[in-house]
Amino acid sequence: MTLGLAVSVGSIASPAVGALADGTSLQVALAALMGLAVLSWLIASTLPEPNTRT
Repeated sequence: MTLGLAVSVGSIASPAVGALADGTSLQVALAALMGLAVLSWLIASTLPEPNTRT
């Protein structure tokens, strides 16, 4: 399910990133993608650690 979701979101976002690159520049589009990666990391870092059973 996770892989399918990732592929679906990627295929939905590709035209938007392409339009952004066409409208501005490739550097702006790549900077936006880097910003999304950083935002995702920040959100993921707030998740609690799973409990480990020994």
